Amino acid sequence: KNELEEFNQLNIDYEKKFKFPFIIAVKEKNKDEILKSFRIRMNNDYQKEFEEGKKQVMRIAIFRLNEIFKIN
Repeated sequence: KNELEEFNQLNIDYEKKFKFPFIIAVKEKNKDEILKSFRIRMNNDYQKEFEEGKKQVMRIAIFRLNEIFKIN
């Protein structure tokens, strides 16, 4: 399987398992790190993954606010 096919299949499997989309703050991550996180997080139970998803949303919000306000 190539990476694109694996990403597509992981997206399908993830949404089927957790009933919400995979969320990850991709800033400062490369595709290998994202794929590794995807694979690892597929093994989480619902509650653990829901909490991780909320953490990722918070990270995304912080990155965006930092960009808006030019905070380093």
